[in-house]
Amino acid sequence: GASASSSAAPAAGGGSGHHGEDVGGDIDETLARAEEQAAELESAARQLQGHFQQAKSSMAEIGRLCDEADAAVRRSQSFLNGTSRRIHALNEQFQRLMEE
Repeated sequence: GASASSSAAPAAGGGSGHHGEDVGGDIDETLARAEEQAAELESAARQLQGHFQQAKSSMAEIGRLCDEADAAVRRSQSFLNGTSRRIHALNEQFQRLMEE
């Protein structure tokens, strides 16, 4: 009903004051909506920041675990190399004993 009366108002010449109030109300509504959206964006930004901090902390933990795994692999390789050298030496001793 409001759009029908506002389209008829210019012909009558007296509807401009009422139209101005509508615009003011629309602006207030738009500002309120913008403030609400800004608050939602701030909240989402805080959540994202929290997730980002969590991700950074997880990445640091993953890096630490990878470093530990690398060290464990190096220790294992070192142990296996030492064991292999001992087995090889024992094998050579065994061969010499068999030749005597």
